[in-house]
Amino acid sequence: MRRILVTKGKIAVSKEKEDILVAPSIGAGVAVAVYDVQAKVGGLLHALAPTASLAPGPEGLFIDTGLKKLFSLLKEAGSSLKELRIVLAGAGRFFSAPKALDLGAINAQAVTTALKKAGFSPIDSHLGRHLNSELRLKIDQGETVIVFKGEGEIRV
Repeated sequence: MRRILVTKGKIAVSKEKEDILVAPSIGAGVAVAVYDVQAKVGGLLHALAPTASLAPGPEGLFIDTGLKKLFSLLKEAGSSLKELRIVLAGAGRFFSAPKALDLGAINAQAVTTALKKAGFSPIDSHLGRHLNSELRLKIDQGETVIVFKGEGEIRV
């Protein structure tokens, strides 16, 4: 198996069966795993902020531009974007942050809204739970694993 790290602000797409796409230390950011069941191609976005209108930066840094780029790359890799399994993780919550400063909550709302606007909905979502989580997408079978450091994992 080949682990491909998808660090903050990055996007990766693969159709190689041996690949595992990994978004480590998601924190208040959001990891979006997308797997096309028919084409057997998957992609992972590890975004940190809701919208590119906030500041300049790479597409993957922001949820809005990152999702557009992720879907474009999936299509280039052979996805029809019809039978997608989408899993969300991250948007960690700070214990006492005022609502206006709760980046995790802001990112959770932004990713949910952006997916809905694009006509997609996740099959599973683990947003707002923990600051220290990791998401892994196994390309061979499309399995998504969310690891909550010190508290186990969830397989989707």
